[in-house]
Amino acid sequence: MRRAIAANRDEDIEVLRNSVQFGLASLQQYVEDPQEVYFVKSPKSFLGASGLKPQHVALFEDLVCAMMLHIKLQAEKPAARADRPDGDWPAD
Repeated sequence: MRRAIAANRDEDIEVLRNSVQFGLASLQQYVEDPQEVYFVKSPKSFLGASGLKPQHVALFEDLVCAMMLHIKLQAEKPAARADRPDGDWPAD
């Protein structure tokens, strides 16, 4: 991830908090501007690719890092039940 950040900085690519989106927000952003937004439905579409140019490999590495960070952050959120306002699980 540090390498990706440094490479973006070297190329004067500004990555903002909303530069990478997930879920419905990403779909909405793509629908609004399909010419400027790169939409990835599934990482499987590029993870098995071969013969890629170095810049494509770097882009895909950035995407995988962002996806992994997103998954990690989602997993770290406290699990709460939607039907229980206090978020407690019922006792067995």
